[in-house]
Amino acid sequence: MASVYQDRKMMKWLPFEALPEQGSYLAQLYEERMVEDRPTLSQDHLDYLNARVNEAYMNGDCVDIEYFDQGHRYHLSGQIIGIDFFAKTLIFENAHILFEDVLNIT
Repeated sequence: MASVYQDRKMMKWLPFEALPEQGSYLAQLYEERMVEDRPTLSQDHLDYLNARVNEAYMNGDCVDIEYFDQGHRYHLSGQIIGIDFFAKTLIFENAHILFEDVLNIT
């Protein structure tokens, strides 16, 4: 009579976490691997982003913004409360995003 296989789930991976230094080193390697270079945007796309930001600010529209910060892409949804031309930032309720970090606006 054959026995039924029972998976040990995460238990089988516990030996890989035996040394705390090894776990933190692997986490650091994984983080470094996920970092990407800043994408280069064309002039047409920059013009589109500028027009879309002005339109959304004037109409009070809620927007979804994809932005780049320290090697990672992030998404933020909300209404643009203000635009600071001296600091070159978009002001949201809970965030300030630099113009140069914006990748896409929908």
